[in-house]
Amino acid sequence: GLIIFNEHDPLRFDAADVVDFLHVAEQWFARTQQAHPEAVFPFLSWNCLEKAAASQLHGHLQVILSAGLHQAQAERWRQAASAYAQWVAVERSVSGGGMERYFADFVAAHECLGLTRCSGDCQVLAHLTPIKEREVVIVGTPGTRELSTALAHVLRTFVERCGVTCFNVGIVYPPRVAEARWAGFPIVARVVDRGPTGSGTVDIGGMELYGTPVVSADPYDVIAALG
Repeated sequence: GLIIFNEHDPLRFDAADVVDFLHVAEQWFARTQQAHPEAVFPFLSWNCLEKAAASQLHGHLQVILSAGLHQAQAERWRQAASAYAQWVAVERSVSGGGMERYFADFVAAHECLGLTRCSGDCQVLAHLTPIKEREVVIVGTPGTRELSTALAHVLRTFVERCGVTCFNVGIVYPPRVAEARWAGFPIVARVVDRGPTGSGTVDIGGMELYGTPVVSADPYDVIAALG
């Protein structure tokens, strides 16, 4: 599905707009699931401007509801969380917690380093191992509105305080039906800066694709900007 913003300027949005965007996305997920009950894995993608792979200048985002399997990156994260929970149970002789333990420890590791901010039921993290510049991860509780306001704050900070013009947003939602292998998986949003609009070069190359991401933005500068 495609959600097209009323405002043409892709950088002209406020917190209320972001809440509206995600509300429309939720409505689309619900109606699509009614028509296709087997499709239960929601994903949202927001590419802002050409450097972030947007095909149109006009503000828009895309929504996907998959059947069978989630998006590949979401499945990788689920598998990592499941493996971590099993490792904790064996190595630390601590049972229970499931995937909640992985995400609790993921947040706690950033908190120990001073790289988190709390926004209602959401934790906002300046990612310690970012995929590219200024990556922020938001971990939220399914069914709450705080994710929308936390995401709006991150994006307005990027645009107004960090000079970001091109960015990507990806939101992984847990399945819309109960699935044991996904039990305890939160809503996870990720935001990354894709570089200045006027730059003649792209922001990723062979190192990012096949080696290790090359990052120049300090996570501590990112968390400081978020207030």
